[in-house]
Amino acid sequence: MYQYVLGGGSIFYNPLEKHDYSKDYFTIVALEDGQFKFIVEGCGGTPVDSHYYSIDNGQTWTELPIGTDTPTISAGNKILWKNNMSTGEMAGTVSSTGIFEAQGNVMSLVYGDNFANQTSLEGYNFALRQLFSNSNIKKTNNLLLPATTLAQFCYQYMFRGCTNLTTAPELPATTLNTNCYAFMFEGCTSLTTAPELPATTLADSCYAYMFNGCTSLTTAPVLPATTLASGCYSYMFGACTSLTTAPVLSATTLVNTCYSRMFTGCTSLNSITCLATNISANSCTSEWVSGVAATGTFTKAVGTNWTTGTSGIPNGWTVKP
Repeated sequence: MYQYVLGGGSIFYNPLEKHDYSKDYFTIVALEDGQFKFIVEGCGGTPVDSHYYSIDNGQTWTELPIGTDTPTISAGNKILWKNNMSTGEMAGTVSSTGIFEAQGNVMSLVYGDNFANQTSLEGYNFALRQLFSNSNIKKTNNLLLPATTLAQFCYQYMFRGCTNLTTAPELPATTLNTNCYAFMFEGCTSLTTAPELPATTLADSCYAYMFNGCTSLTTAPVLPATTLASGCYSYMFGACTSLTTAPVLSATTLVNTCYSRMFTGCTSLNSITCLATNISANSCTSEWVSGVAATGTFTKAVGTNWTTGTSGIPNGWTVKP
């Protein structure tokens, strides 16, 4: 978008500045009339007692105890949220009676008014676990998850079961923590494109079940890490029935359960490139291609001896080289 500026008899053509959502409190925009609240699901950290919300763009804030409804928010209007979280606490889960969009900086749920420029969740295990789990969220185009230092389980189950979700937020961290993204988008059946995953330092079960059951996912993200962790990709793409091509798996040494059931139930998958030369680790490829397409192409490293079947190279596939 552009604007014309008249000055000194001349017209200047200047680009409009793009809105910086990182400076906005975590915000919910109602796409339908509805009420909102935070509830507690499952186990993890100690739930916070209450949150604070604003319906006048931050001029006034109202305390909202867990499980208490906001007033009805009309479609097109927004509600801002903040909270000062202690280590060991978790935000809980957003619940709504209507479909909504999330935008702004999620760190206002952790650091309150001091959220700007915060990029660390260190010590905040479980902090944002299940934040939108099974909710009516549809869009996250302008939602910021800026943390580059993650905590254990920090985003686990974050969007699990969000069947209306069509977009995923960016995940900028390059160093992961235990279970940080596990089950994050499980069952998001409307999600067609995965976020980029730039991490090169993995942790145990960091991506486990991340996209399990994402039946509309057509393209897998690049997985650049070459050093793996136990269970890091276990069930990552399980039952992704629209996925046809696996990401290139460039790690040369596999570790225990790293690829276990990674592509199980991917009925359309017909292309895998795995460059591992050491595949001796315990259950590293256990049932990893169970239920893939009947025919396809498997590209492997020269001289690597694979078995055939659901824990090796799928039966009936062409092998290269």
